[in-house]
Amino acid sequence: MKKKLFIVSILLLSVFLSACSQTKNTDNKSTNTSQTKTTSNSINYLNKNYTVKAPTSKIVTASFESMEDAVALNFHPVGAVTISGEMPGYLKNKLGKDVANIGDKFGPNVESVAALKPDIILGSTKFDEKVTSNLTKIAPTINVSHKSDDWEKT
Repeated sequence: MKKKLFIVSILLLSVFLSACSQTKNTDNKSTNTSQTKTTSNSINYLNKNYTVKAPTSKIVTASFESMEDAVALNFHPVGAVTISGEMPGYLKNKLGKDVANIGDKFGPNVESVAALKPDIILGSTKFDEKVTSNLTKIAPTINVSHKSDDWEKT
């Protein structure tokens, strides 16, 4: 009886996985055709409205919060912050090999960020208003919450 249950479980799992892979392929095809046209999307995050380009391909993670989110969501930013000139070890290999150093976590280098021509900048709610103001001049800047209670909104 256990052997039959095991075989049935394996068969169900393989059917489920094959269905998932077919759905993924279909999604990729529809994504590719929609990427030919650029539009703007409005995002409301933590009671603030932001207008961002869609699709967004050049993202700068200007805070550790946004760098961790990038790793969790499996996207590779074009630029990220460092500590003493080094990417944090626990994130370094997961952010992608081509990520550029944009400066220190307390205040990213505005010139380095601007040189990357980002579509969007993900900062931190811990940023000083001056830092946010400077980054907003380059691209829409969304300050990602540093509070764990906001994880679902983030």
